[in-house]
Amino acid sequence: MAAVSAVPLLGWLQIIAFAGYAETKLLQKFNGNPAGDVGGDKWQRYEEPIKSQKLLIELKNGRLAMLGMTGMLVGERLCALFTQ
Repeated sequence: MAAVSAVPLLGWLQIIAFAGYAETKLLQKFNGNPAGDVGGDKWQRYEEPIKSQKLLIELKNGRLAMLGMTGMLVGERLCALFTQ
């Protein structure tokens, strides 16, 4: 929480304003592609059997990353409790 209180209010407002601008202006539909598909023409698009497989792989990688972060946070907290 010290990091959150170290950022001044104007800084938080700037972060929120940029995130709002990015969501409403920068990341709009691109050339009729579905929402969120902002890669442009140079990115490779996949057809359905491969696309579903790649989306599942990405979902599993995200879940694994969340578990890894949770493990790191628990480890940090346990070390802080037992080293006092």
